[in-house]
Amino acid sequence: MSDAERVYGFPPVGRTRRELREMIARAFGAWRGTAQSGTTTTIVDSRLAKFADDTWIGAQAWLEKSKGASWVTDFVSSTGTLTVAPNLEETPNDGDVYWLYTTVSRDDIDSALNEVCYGEQAILELTADTNRALTYGLTNWRLLRPEQVLRVLAVYDDYTPPRTLHNWSIEADAGVLRLRLERPVSAQEKIYVVYRVAENGLESDDTRVQSPALLIRARAIVYLLENLLANQDQPGLDKIGTLLRYWVEQRDKLEKDWQPPSREAQTTWVGQRMSEPLWSYYGLEDKFA
Repeated sequence: MSDAERVYGFPPVGRTRRELREMIARAFGAWRGTAQSGTTTTIVDSRLAKFADDTWIGAQAWLEKSKGASWVTDFVSSTGTLTVAPNLEETPNDGDVYWLYTTVSRDDIDSALNEVCYGEQAILELTADTNRALTYGLTNWRLLRPEQVLRVLAVYDDYTPPRTLHNWSIEADAGVLRLRLERPVSAQEKIYVVYRVAENGLESDDTRVQSPALLIRARAIVYLLENLLANQDQPGLDKIGTLLRYWVEQRDKLEKDWQPPSREAQTTWVGQRMSEPLWSYYGLEDKFA
C-alpha cells in the first residue's frame, strides 16, 4: 500500500492518475507487457510472438521506468522485437514494464484526464521546506490559487483515521504558494493537502483523484471518442459512433448514481484561511470505486 493509500486509514479513497490511465488505456486496446531484454532502440518480449509481423507499427511505446515516448517503427513476430524511434531514454532490462498505445496515445489519455478531472478533489503528500519546518511548498503541485486548498490532514499510520488540521494558512509571495502550519505535527505524521484540481490539470501519476474511478473513466472515454470522430471515414464513424453512444449512456448512468451531498465543498474564505468544509468524507468511502 502506498503512502497516498493510507490517507483515510482503512480503504483507499479514489485512484491515482497512473491507475486511471491504465483503466482507460485497456478500454482502447493498449498492451501492457514485460520486457525480457532490449537496447535504446528495441524492446524484446517473446510473448508478442502471437501477433503478426508489423502489428504494432505506429503504436506509442512507453517504458514505465523512463520518461518520454517513442514510436514503434518495426515489429518482428518471430523474436518479439519492437524497434522504436526516437531512442528510449533507458535500456529495457528483464522485468521492466512497458506499454503500447494504439488508438489513443498516453498523452491523449493524460489530456483527457486533465479535462474531466477539472474541479474534482485530489490529494497529495506534502514535503516540508528544508529551512522552515512548518512551511510546505505548493506551487510545484499546480496549485494556482489559495482557494483551491480545501483541507489539510495529518496521517499517523495505516490503522489510525486521519486528523484534520485547523490552524493553517496559505501564503502567497510573488506567485509562490506555501502552506503554513501554526504548530508542528509529530515526527511520525505525514501531511496531506486536499485540493480542487484547476484548469492546468493533475500534477503527477501519484495524484489521487477522489471521485469514483468508473465515473472518471467513462468521462475520459467519452472525451477521447468525441475527439476521434473528426478523423474517421464512414466505417470508422459507424464504429466510433456506436462506442460513443454506449459510453455516453454509461457516463450518464454513473453521474446519476453518484450524487454526493454536495459536489462543491461548502467553505468560507476569510483572508488567507479556509474554514472547515461543512460535510466530511467520513462515511462516504463506499461511494468511491
